Amino acid sequence: MPPLVSIIVPAYNQSHYLEAAVQSALAQTYADVEVIVVDDGSTDDTAAIVAQYTDPRIRYVHQENRGQAAALNRGLDAAEGEYVTTLDADDWYEPAALACRVDLLVRDPGIGVVYGNGVYRYATGDTGPKFTELMPAGVSGDVFDTLIVAPFYGPGAA
Repeated sequence: MPPLVSIIVPAYNQSHYLEAAVQSALAQTYADVEVIVVDDGSTDDTAAIVAQYTDPRIRYVHQENRGQAAALNRGLDAAEGEYVTTLDADDWYEPAALACRVDLLVRDPGIGVVYGNGVYRYATGDTGPKFTELMPAGVSGDVFDTLIVAPFYGPGAA
């Protein structure tokens, strides 16, 4: 039986962050997931990082470098889950990130997209603002028009 959630991890020369991203996906309190790492033609040790995992929930897909959008599309083609999310190779999930999102989707089939809060962190290790601190005021309900102008939910992972 396919997993309920597919996590697509596009990766291009991000091996120094990749292990933390994959570990955060595997450590979710909601475990019915597959993790699809799409190596977008990396020249670093991305393949070796993924190869060290024996967890059957991880799949590695390699393609020639065609950019993040092409890597995401390749991951979407490979995804078997009913729900799909993304996790950039230099990001990571908090342990319950997927559990609360899946709960909302399962409880209300009318919901089309869910997203969660997050925190920006800089290469120095310093913490930046939460995504919600940068949201436009009064956004609720049908957010499509606002989303086109200002992606208020933070990077990816919806």
